[in-house]
Amino acid sequence: KQSASQTSFSEWKDDFVYLGIIESDVTNFQGTIDAGNYLDGIPKENFQANHPIVGAEVYRYGNDIVVKIEGKYWLYETINDNT
Repeated sequence: KQSASQTSFSEWKDDFVYLGIIESDVTNFQGTIDAGNYLDGIPKENFQANHPIVGAEVYRYGNDIVVKIEGKYWLYETINDNT
């Protein structure tokens, strides 16, 4: 999930470890049914987002990740409820 304070960094940090890019988004599928399964708009796969940022770079930053969106690196934190 995006950090509660919506933390971002304007510059790349030496601690960032490149993981890949966002490959798909589930934005347009929220509230639809596919093969009998309700799609809730929550990403279920790695490198999937719930807003249209396909192609955005993803980096590990400690235990969290940052995603480069429009020139800024946005912090996303681990959800602690096993989802």
